[in-house]
Amino acid sequence: MTKETRKRLLTRKELESMHPGKAIEEYIAHTDISTEELAQRLEITPAALQRILHGEAGLSRDMMRKLSRVTDTPLDNWIEIQRRYEDALDKFTTEEYGLE
Repeated sequence: MTKETRKRLLTRKELESMHPGKAIEEYIAHTDISTEELAQRLEITPAALQRILHGEAGLSRDMMRKLSRVTDTPLDNWIEIQRRYEDALDKFTTEEYGLE
């Protein structure tokens, strides 16, 4: 593996930092809303929100629409956050398992 190749590899920590749950955590931190209140506004259980926040679940199209409405953020932003994460996950998996 060349030095240039090593530079482009993602670490697991970098991948986790790209998960949409991190953007939601930032929203929570900047608005001082509780996770329970946010879950209620999103019309989901607190456990479902926790799965997203912990990177155990991604964003469905319906969840992206709800987040757009609740956070007053354009839907395209949530779509892009999820897409970038999925692209990075694909790249990470490909690199990790040598599937290129």
